[in-house]
Amino acid sequence: MVTISASPSSINSGQSATLTWNSENATSASINNGVGSVQPSGTASVSPTQTTTYQITATGGGGTSTAQVTVSVSAPGSPTATLSANPSSISVGGSSQLTWTTTNATTVSIDNGIGSVATNGNATVTPATTTTYTLTATGNTGSTTAQVTVTVSGAGAPTVTLTANPLMINKGGSSTLTATATNASQVLITNNIDQTTYTLPGSGGTQAVSPSTTTTYTATATGTSGQTASSSATVTLSGDLTSINHVIFLQQENRTFDTYFGMLNPYRAANGWNKGDDGVEYDVDGIDDKLSTFVNYDDEGDPFMLFKLTSTCIDGATSSWLESYGDVNRYNFLTSRPILMDGFVHTAENYAKGGFGGGDYTDL
Repeated sequence: MVTISASPSSINSGQSATLTWNSENATSASINNGVGSVQPSGTASVSPTQTTTYQITATGGGGTSTAQVTVSVSAPGSPTATLSANPSSISVGGSSQLTWTTTNATTVSIDNGIGSVATNGNATVTPATTTTYTLTATGNTGSTTAQVTVTVSGAGAPTVTLTANPLMINKGGSSTLTATATNASQVLITNNIDQTTYTLPGSGGTQAVSPSTTTTYTATATGTSGQTASSSATVTLSGDLTSINHVIFLQQENRTFDTYFGMLNPYRAANGWNKGDDGVEYDVDGIDDKLSTFVNYDDEGDPFMLFKLTSTCIDGATSSWLESYGDVNRYNFLTSRPILMDGFVHTAENYAKGGFGGGDYTDL
């Protein structure tokens, strides 16, 4: 003869029941559903995930005897949670006690620096500004939240700063926004591109962003009295036109450009200034190699080569090559000369203002 019982006979999923059995005149016994061979009399803990019937088989000299018991398993209910604060309104420097209860929860946590807590309990908080605490209870079937706000009176005006790191990203990259706030109950981050918003606690926090174009983000901190403060940070997308701060356009008269820069190649090469940071030698596509190549003819058929004049003693020709070359160094015309940039006034005074005259004005 053998008997078996379960205590309790009904459990929730994840809980355990104790099987207890007794047999007479048995030399061996076993229980199915994973229990296996057991002593003729004894106990065992089981944790079935669904309703399960356990059968014990006892064997002795007189034969075999069996007995059964069923452990009913119920699915747990959804988690529930409550959270309260006493008192719910305090002055600056005061404290409040948070109290919470939960059911069907395996883990519980509270934000704003509290962290993981027991499924039921209390904690003392001393917020510097009006703060909303959110409790999150998680169970086998999901999670739920509960909130309570502790209002702090007498706090000053809210402040907030917003930074982005890095300030410039490549397409597909991300930047972290960091908001730091005081005397605020909430910080809201918006942008100038779309309607996306991010809500942070009153003390601020971080938020990762991956804009597809250069975007300015604004953090707005709201205080207990409705006052607001804001701060902005711009995340620039590399290669975006808005990432260009300055465009420098160099414009000169055609002849000035050709004469002043076109003849600069020998001078740059002599001083080693024709090599870029990449080690490659660069030459201006000017006229230094074309002095005997290009020729123009006037209406009478007279030829004029480039820079035909042998003297610069003419009125108004201060943009010709010699004067332009003299702008760099007023007395030294060697390719090895230093760059002094001291000849502009000298050239203007001696040739334009002086009005010496001589030659003609045809200078290609």
